[in-house]
Amino acid sequence: MTENKTIVDEEFQKLLKEKLGSQYERAFLIFTNHGHFSQFDIANQLLQAADDQQIELILTQLENNIKSNTTVRQIEGVLVVS
Repeated sequence: MTENKTIVDEEFQKLLKEKLGSQYERAFLIFTNHGHFSQFDIANQLLQAADDQQIELILTQLENNIKSNTTVRQIEGVLVVS
């Protein structure tokens, strides 16, 4: 069985605040809005994006992912209730 890796808010800040600069607050909001088990992956994606100078692209993709997942959950909830 594989163990899920996790990251806490303080680790996220330590790793990414300086690298993301003015985009840090936006990234932190995305980080906190994702489920606990996907936060480690988000931090890794953002670290790679910072290294590749693709922060804006990755943040937009992650935001779209959140919107998409929220829509799916809302639709599923309506289907279950009706």
